[in-house]
Amino acid sequence: LLVLVDSLSAQPVADVRAELAGLEPASYRAFPATSDVVPFLQASDVIAFPTQLPESFGRVVIEGLASGRPVVASHIGAVPEVLSG
Repeated sequence: LLVLVDSLSAQPVADVRAELAGLEPASYRAFPATSDVVPFLQASDVIAFPTQLPESFGRVVIEGLASGRPVVASHIGAVPEVLSG
C-alpha cells in the first residue's frame, strides 16, 4: 500500500501515518502538487481520495480518472459531481 500525501497539506505525513496505523505495512510519501505524481497514479490499481473537507473541484479525482484508474472518493463537496460527469 502506498499512501501519497500532498506536500502542501496542512496534515504532515507523520500525522497521516499515525491515523492509518492499522494499514501497515504501508509506504508513505509526500509529493509536490505537480506532474511528479503521475507515475504513481499510473502504477496504482485504484485511487482513493478520502477527503474530509468539501473540495471545490477535486483535482486528485480528475488526475486519477485521467490515469485510467478507478477512483473511490468521499461524497463531499464537488467530488460526487466530478465523478458522475
